[in-house]
Amino acid sequence: MKEIMLDDGMYAFVDEKGKLQEGRYKDIGQYSEGFAAVKLDNGQRAFVDENGKLQEGRYKDLEQYNEGFAAVQLEDGKWAFIDRRGKLQEGRYEWACSYYEGFALVQLDDEFIRFVDKKGKLQEGRYKAATSYNEGFAAVQLEDGKWAFVDKNGKVQEGRYAWTDVYSEGFATVQLDDGTYAFIDKNGKVQECKGKDELRRLRPERNSEGFAVVQLDDGKWAFVDKNWNLQGASYKSVLSYSEGFAAVQLDNDKWAFLDKKGNLQEGRYERVYPYYKGFANVLLEDGKFIKIDKGGNLYLTNTEWLDYIRKDPFLYKLIPPQYFGDEKFIEQVDNVAKGVYANKIRSVNSTSNDAKEELAGIQNDFEMFREMRIEKIKTVEEILRKEKQGIEQAKEDLIQQINNLDLGKDRG
Repeated sequence: MKEIMLDDGMYAFVDEKGKLQEGRYKDIGQYSEGFAAVKLDNGQRAFVDENGKLQEGRYKDLEQYNEGFAAVQLEDGKWAFIDRRGKLQEGRYEWACSYYEGFALVQLDDEFIRFVDKKGKLQEGRYKAATSYNEGFAAVQLEDGKWAFVDKNGKVQEGRYAWTDVYSEGFATVQLDDGTYAFIDKNGKVQECKGKDELRRLRPERNSEGFAVVQLDDGKWAFVDKNWNLQGASYKSVLSYSEGFAAVQLDNDKWAFLDKKGNLQEGRYERVYPYYKGFANVLLEDGKFIKIDKGGNLYLTNTEWLDYIRKDPFLYKLIPPQYFGDEKFIEQVDNVAKGVYANKIRSVNSTSNDAKEELAGIQNDFEMFREMRIEKIKTVEEILRKEKQGIEQAKEDLIQQINNLDLGKDRG
């Protein structure tokens, strides 16, 4: 199901076939665990399932489903939890949020934050503030204002900090008493980072895949590893690493992808989304979203490829290796590229004083294209050769496994 805005400003769902569903809502949230939050005409909130059917409950406010439960605000202002059938659980709270790793944050009458499990049992500790559990620990602010970490048994760890972030990939960012920041592991051990005092004044954010984001004194953003080593250059804006690449905004406002060695991919885009399952969606200058792989190769239809090559023959280098198995298509691409340069030559005014310079420029451009094409074909051939080797090796390994089977022993 996908949400759309109608002409009257209301929202509705359409199914995969584009059929408009019956319900009309003032607002619609994203689906989570099979349910989406919607706002009705009367201002009440409710959940709708993937078939467009409304749950019976109506609420003043709510949060998305997570781990089988959703936090909802009742008419009397109290918060409670409902299961996927819409059944209200027993506890009532001044405030509540979603479950993470088996626990939810709730607030009772005394204004302190506590953790509650899915059976409604409260942990003993109470805190001025807290984060949800992540990787087995939650960050909590104690009554003296210091921050610490608590495990799922409610045991508060030894370290005390001026500020903390949540654990991510085994490390958390903390602010020490001297105002500097550090990374600690789950035993509370601070990572050594000698000679990095200037960087340690900056608060790291969004730890992901071994790198955190810091904003430098000039307002730009950069990545640091757990030893506070700067990763490559700084950028106007950045997104966290996902599947080995981070999206970064360059000084010219274009977006590109950065690998973990600090190398930028060649492609430049108007907007990008993080990599997911090997692909990322990017927005080109012509306003079209397309898919790219981790090599920066564009995934288009054959017709779209020919249109883009007409605009810029050098996009040839971004054709994915799989397309080169279609010899007829590659021949079409070559012919289109040659046609582009032929048309450029024909357009040169022979009587112009700059004719020789124009022709020399076209020739130089064509030679660069030709060299790029040769290099691209070599690269593709090497990729396909390695893929073939890998398949042949997998076949040999499987045959060996079959030959090693003792069927008689298996029957016994």
